Amino acid sequence: MRWLWFILFLLLWLIGGWKFWDLKTNQCCDKSNGDAIGVVEDDKAAESNDVLSMVQEFTGKEQGAVLFNWGSDQPILGDRFTAYRDSIAGLVGEGQALEIQGQYFDDEVNNTSFDNLGLARANKLKNQFLNVLDASKINTVGRKISLRDGVKDYPFIASMFRSARSTAKIKEVDNTAKLYFGYNSSNRINDAEITAYLKDVADRVKKSGERITLVGHTDNTGDPSSNMNLGNWRATAVKNELVRYGVAEAKIATSSRGENDPDATNSTNAGRKLNRRVELTIN
Repeated sequence: MRWLWFILFLLLWLIGGWKFWDLKTNQCCDKSNGDAIGVVEDDKAAESNDVLSMVQEFTGKEQGAVLFNWGSDQPILGDRFTAYRDSIAGLVGEGQALEIQGQYFDDEVNNTSFDNLGLARANKLKNQFLNVLDASKINTVGRKISLRDGVKDYPFIASMFRSARSTAKIKEVDNTAKLYFGYNSSNRINDAEITAYLKDVADRVKKSGERITLVGHTDNTGDPSSNMNLGNWRATAVKNELVRYGVAEAKIATSSRGENDPDATNSTNAGRKLNRRVELTIN
């Protein structure tokens, strides 16, 4: 009889421990930040988040394959990092890139050459992936996050990873997708890749109620006034496609920057190609 009570107690303890672990995992990891622009998180993306899920101990210390100290961009790599890195790299398929998001807190002092400590952390982690991914397949971003208990006293989690679209026509960076246009063109209706992508965007925002911002850009060929109009036409062409897929017009804001915000040099054909774009942001 004593053994029966012992087995029952052990089973209850195991079930309770598992429930606590599951709760803490879901609280710790903000999976919404890992969604690709325009697509609902799929099984592989969910799997990558599970692989990277970090749990807090009862002491408040954070655990994970990658941690950072307050005010430092140097990653603390755990024993499991190599396995995590290889798992993440394996999720980056054809037409995709790995996005490394480095995070930082407002009170941290940035002593690096980067714009913020999050971007510095992301670039340090990028170096760890160069053995398994080409540099052209890795994008880095920095993001400020809210302060939480314990981070000034113990190593903490300050990075997220996701696979993002990266093709000649579409490139996702952080929460923005860049849709590229041909020379002097404003119409993408006949482009299968763009229209399929915009349909995914439309499906997402119709379910979520989010808003879309579209900003048209051009290279510096021609006069500035004409380029401002061309940027507006490009943004409007994307808006019309989204409306065709059921997004309410009131949910879409369009504007143009013309040639004023180049992404690359206008001195080369390759650079001008990168400047002919519409930037789509889901808010």
